[in-house]
Amino acid sequence: MDIRVGEPNPSSDHSWESRPGGIWVLRSKFSGKIDKAVTEVDVLFGVDAVDPRPQWTLMRSSLQLNAQPKVPVARLSVRRGRAKPRPDAWAALRVREDGKFKIIQISDTHMVTGVGVCKDAIDAHGNHLPESEADPLTVLLIGKVLEAEKPDLVILTGDQVHHDIPNSQSALFKVVAPIIERSIPFAAVFGNHDSEGVHALPRE
Repeated sequence: MDIRVGEPNPSSDHSWESRPGGIWVLRSKFSGKIDKAVTEVDVLFGVDAVDPRPQWTLMRSSLQLNAQPKVPVARLSVRRGRAKPRPDAWAALRVREDGKFKIIQISDTHMVTGVGVCKDAIDAHGNHLPESEADPLTVLLIGKVLEAEKPDLVILTGDQVHHDIPNSQSALFKVVAPIIERSIPFAAVFGNHDSEGVHALPRE
């Protein structure tokens, strides 16, 4: 089985089946190669969406939903094969040879579904800056801090996502992506905003 968004390759000899939203599905007999098979499909929202999960691929083309402008762009993310445990998933935390162990705390990123708007930014001299896209700047800052500090552990201490947003998973993935990309262990606790709203993440 394969899945695409938008028109399939016209030179393909296979019979693709059209589905709503611009989705095309290719059904075929199982070849015995599970790593090639689509085993799970998810939907992430926002033009800045990322999928840091191993074996998952976020499709470039957005779903064709004909939705209102306020509805964030939706994109499919696909996993192929069985879920494989990461080799370093349960790596023990250890003090460095120099006797140090560096922890970075990240708090109140307030990510949203989509890029968000930064309304109260200031420069290094305290001068107000014009409104800009918020979440991409936050992700960039997190990445720069991780590169500069090279922590042994990152602790997310609440309000990773803003309250009452349409898709908490998409917002949370943006926060943890720079950490996962660098294979840094991390832990998180919820703040009051993380579980507020109809589409919030459950605390359990």
